[in-house]
Amino acid sequence: LSVDPWDRLLHARGQSLPDWVALRSGRVGVTPDAVAFPESGEQVADLLARAGRAGYRLVPYGGGTSVAGHVNPVASDEPVVSVDL
Repeated sequence: LSVDPWDRLLHARGQSLPDWVALRSGRVGVTPDAVAFPESGEQVADLLARAGRAGYRLVPYGGGTSVAGHVNPVASDEPVVSVDL
């Protein structure tokens, strides 16, 4: 689990043209509170279980190619963890 600002920035937006324009214009928006880098299905299952118990939100992040903005975290009172798959 990483709380490194660079990892969080890289997972705050996808790789679509609107995301690139926003980032290059300084409009980062909400960043995840942390980024998880699971290496197995078992680790993903563990993250899901922990999130359920602790009450934090998980945002799946694959290649970051979401053109609909689904990888962009939204403001929340609950911690948000981007899961780099």
